[in-house]
Amino acid sequence: MGRSADPTRVLVVYGSESGNARRGITKIVNKWKESGADFTIEGIVAGNSLGQDLSELKSRCDVLLVSCSSFGEGDPPSNYNHFLLALYRAAEAGGSPLEGVQHAVLGYGASVYETFQNCPRLTDKLLESCGSRRLAQRVELDEGSEDDPVVRLKGFETSVYAALQKLPAAHAPHACKWDQPCGKVVEKSEEDLLEVAAFGTGEEGDGRMGAMAFAGMAVAVGLGLAGYKLREQLRQAEAI
Repeated sequence: MGRSADPTRVLVVYGSESGNARRGITKIVNKWKESGADFTIEGIVAGNSLGQDLSELKSRCDVLLVSCSSFGEGDPPSNYNHFLLALYRAAEAGGSPLEGVQHAVLGYGASVYETFQNCPRLTDKLLESCGSRRLAQRVELDEGSEDDPVVRLKGFETSVYAALQKLPAAHAPHACKWDQPCGKVVEKSEEDLLEVAAFGTGEEGDGRMGAMAFAGMAVAVGLGLAGYKLREQLRQAEAI
């Protein structure tokens, strides 16, 4: 990292249409702050707030924690598409603008969709392509699963916290390959990502969701109970 005398600087980046990905990672980070961790949280920001020059991130942080979901046909949320585009452009340019940075990804989604976890997986893959080291395996939360999402979320919180407390050098081997636990993705083109911006303002709950609400109503009803169950389980876990 080149800053061994100073606390590790952590920048949290989210991409979310409904707000679940932002709220989830914020709650985890707030717990860490209260625990007296040996690292600092430099901010919790939407992906689109970051510039296109990824190399600038090295002056802001040592670690990127990303919490995001997918939308539509595996597209990024509208407050995250510019960041994903910057990752694609940098990876295609063949440089390593994030060399010296480390990262971990938390994914939100529902496996009833063919493009389940597409944006979190692409993010994890592209961060590595841009030179960042994976400090923990990506965790994928599934609203439609029988598995307890609280257990998976707690697993992410625990594994990432442990890694941050004793962070290996940025040139150490990755904690695992990007395709663990799964590497199925639908690649996105620059045109795809620019098109995402045309549907909304980039704010949570904006017009993009409203425009697609009717078409997605049947699926939303089917997922309603699963989504409610996930929120209730996470709420109950906070009270423990």
